[in-house]
Amino acid sequence: MQIPESFNLTFSKGTISKIIIILFPIVLGSGYAGVTFYNKMLKTIEATGKFSVIEDDIHALQIQLTAIKERQLEGLNTNVRLQEKVADAYVLAKESNAVALSTQRELKATTEATKSEVETMIKSVEDKLDIIKRATTNPLDRR
Repeated sequence: MQIPESFNLTFSKGTISKIIIILFPIVLGSGYAGVTFYNKMLKTIEATGKFSVIEDDIHALQIQLTAIKERQLEGLNTNVRLQEKVADAYVLAKESNAVALSTQRELKATTEATKSEVETMIKSVEDKLDIIKRATTNPLDRR
């Protein structure tokens, strides 16, 4: 094997022009794509800067939503307490009604018993008066 003493890389004008015609669009196209991609990325970065305002708005809305939920829970708790009080008042009203009815019945029974006693006493007094009348009247005296 023989090693060549010199290596000569010579291209003809046609080969050089073909290389330039092939490499030139590749290099320029890659450069254009790179610059275009870089500009798009800059626009995207600028656009995401606006998201901070949206994030602030979302945070404010979350705070408002939390406050609304707390108010709803307070309202529900108040409703539950009111329902318990209404139930207690209803039970007390039923008990009061039952006590009033039993008191009314007792009063009526006592009144009727007293009335019966009074009527019996009046009848007794009238009978005694009739007896006294007969005893004091002269049956022969006709005026």
